[in-house]
Amino acid sequence: MNLGALLSRTPDPLEERARELLPVAQLVALGTLELKDKLTSLEKVDETWWRFFVTVAVVFMASTRLRNLELGHQREERLMKIAARPFQQWHPRVYQAFEDCKAFYNRTYDGQEATHTGDEKRFVSSDTVGGWVTWNILERAPATDEECQLVRAIGILITAPAFGAWDG
Repeated sequence: MNLGALLSRTPDPLEERARELLPVAQLVALGTLELKDKLTSLEKVDETWWRFFVTVAVVFMASTRLRNLELGHQREERLMKIAARPFQQWHPRVYQAFEDCKAFYNRTYDGQEATHTGDEKRFVSSDTVGGWVTWNILERAPATDEECQLVRAIGILITAPAFGAWDG
């Protein structure tokens, strides 16, 4: 048996990670509810929508991380198809929300990068995705100090597990 045939039979360890992505994202969203409950300005925010936007953001950031791992186009595409199946079945508006998150992230990342200096640069991704979640749950831009602090806090709670989603 040649090496190519042997390798094609070896299961990809990241396939299991791809299958676990939605449940992991949902657990992250559930875990962030404590943050929501601590902020007085979020008392009227529906828990279901909070969990929806956080879950979408985790999946988006994990997909971004997968792309940055440079595993090769075919492998990346195969893993994203595995992750996408349950994600797309989870909620009828998930594709639309994912694309909105992606567009917001692509539109605002460079601006965030330009305003973050020194040690703050490490928060560019988390502040960008946290901005998307905060904007969506408030249905407006964050305005108070508490809401602006939420951007970073929720962004960190999203990016840390999302970036680790593909770690073995």
